Amino acid sequence: MSPESTVNVDKIIRSLNQTGRFNIFQYFLVSINNLAVASNVLAIVFIGVYPDFQCRPYDNSSVWPKEIENYTKYDYADRKHWIEYGECAVDVVSVENDTKSKVLSLPCTNGYIYNESKDNSFVSEWDLVCEKSALGPFTQTMQTIGMTLGAMLVPTFADRYGRKPVIIICQLLLGAASFGVRFSPNFQIFTGLKVFVGFFQQGIAVPAQNIAIELFSTEHRAVIATLYGFNWVTGCFFLVLQAYLFSSYGWRATALSIACNSVVVILNIFFMEESLRWLFAKGYLDRAESLIKKAAKTNNLDFDAIWNTHVAGATELIPVPEKEAPPEEISLHSETPIPVVHQDNESSSFINGNTTTAPEYDAEFHVERRLSVMPEDTRVWVLFTNPTLCLIMCINLYCWFIASLSYYGLYLTSGSLEGSHYLNFFLNSFCEMLAMSTLWKGFEWFGRKKTLIFHFTIGSLSLIATTVLNIVLSKNSSLRILISVASFLGMFGISGAFADLWSYLPELIPTDHRNAALGLASSAARVGSALSPFSAFLVEIIPWGPAVIFSSGCFIANLLILLLPESRGRQLPQTIADVEGWLKKDKKKKIKNVDEIKALTKE
Repeated sequence: MSPESTVNVDKIIRSLNQTGRFNIFQYFLVSINNLAVASNVLAIVFIGVYPDFQCRPYDNSSVWPKEIENYTKYDYADRKHWIEYGECAVDVVSVENDTKSKVLSLPCTNGYIYNESKDNSFVSEWDLVCEKSALGPFTQTMQTIGMTLGAMLVPTFADRYGRKPVIIICQLLLGAASFGVRFSPNFQIFTGLKVFVGFFQQGIAVPAQNIAIELFSTEHRAVIATLYGFNWVTGCFFLVLQAYLFSSYGWRATALSIACNSVVVILNIFFMEESLRWLFAKGYLDRAESLIKKAAKTNNLDFDAIWNTHVAGATELIPVPEKEAPPEEISLHSETPIPVVHQDNESSSFINGNTTTAPEYDAEFHVERRLSVMPEDTRVWVLFTNPTLCLIMCINLYCWFIASLSYYGLYLTSGSLEGSHYLNFFLNSFCEMLAMSTLWKGFEWFGRKKTLIFHFTIGSLSLIATTVLNIVLSKNSSLRILISVASFLGMFGISGAFADLWSYLPELIPTDHRNAALGLASSAARVGSALSPFSAFLVEIIPWGPAVIFSSGCFIANLLILLLPESRGRQLPQTIADVEGWLKKDKKKKIKNVDEIKALTKE
């Protein structure tokens, strides 16, 4: 028996006044976790700034390379040769007949001079420039690998053991890894810690998204999706504020401030509650009752009225053995009655209907009320062995992949904006905020599918425009402002599509599989972000190549989205049967519409 067939969680949530103090406070506790999530994901923008620099000049205290001495030792009077210090090379230049020529080029053996303080960025602190320039972005690649692994592995524990414990443990470990980043003595340890940062970040992001959605009933999910999108943007704004305030104190101070964002775990430990939907889906009735009591008390509501109306008739008492009894004392023969211990523990009813004093068995039973539910297979591969879930997952994996690939490809194939990187980051975040503002009414008026298609279309067209303008316009053209406009529109579209996907997928997956599905989808996104740097190489060979790939990928995504069920106005599915029922209803509706069109045509 499905729990959804006996307990309507949406009705319970409505009766508890979901806009009351309890739910709002719980939503706040979930939302503030995004401060640590967003800041750790995007920290490299500020702590890994690539600096302006040049080779450090040789002086009297330096050991001059013999190759240079051979040219400069005996020509001080004539000045036939002199040294030029570039970014990654020391050149010996000769002038003959007013013709300047390079006669020798050596690497920067005397180190580098940076325009800003050496501790402004970990790139400058560890001299990750010139032949080591790939090592800076490599740290982000390793963090992406950690995020991929975390998205694949951690969310399944949230489906099995609950959302709250996973969020708390991952937030604690994320804070520890972030503090380790600040005190990293070298590049190797720094990179290793970034892997763990990415891993535990996903253990917070995915379950927190699910709790936020599961806190409210069907009619409020569009608003919640919009607000949760703003939470990410708020995390981005908070990051740029932190980076700006600590910019004068070096990258380690900024990293320390980012690590401090994990102190929100203290509030999570003492005040965050488990998801009520998860408790009912797993049959934890006593814990659900305790949670409903707390919510009713906080919102000044009558618990008994809520419980008796929505839950009491759908429960039964069952024993939960703490250890098995010896075989000689408890027989599994059908004629042997098995005790069911009631809460008062004064008498025991038996499965055969008789009531008597329970025999003293070695097996101990603790009292726990559980919902009468038929457990579903919660293993992750059910998402691909069940045809309905497999269709939903395959489409979503592709959409998440292409959204991530296009998102980062937008930056790599567009002209970079002039000015402060703090301002540029703020403007990008502002565009994401504008995209989030379209989710609520878009979901409410047009549904999830049409809103997602709209954002993918905007992103696709902007990607084409950005690349074409970069090819057509010269570097000194006054019209290059159009590249910035197209870039911001692209950010609007792709970030909106990302937010749509984060909200849409949880509404299509049953409770027992929701975290695992989000984790796999997030892994697909990480693969896309890892592949996106290759678009920069493709631009050198085929200038229009990335635009074609990204835009066509978004177009294909739009076609695939048409195959998904619409979740607007539907309660979050508790079982696979719920989702299968959606597809059947949608299919019948399409057939009915086709028949009506045919009938009108004949007339």
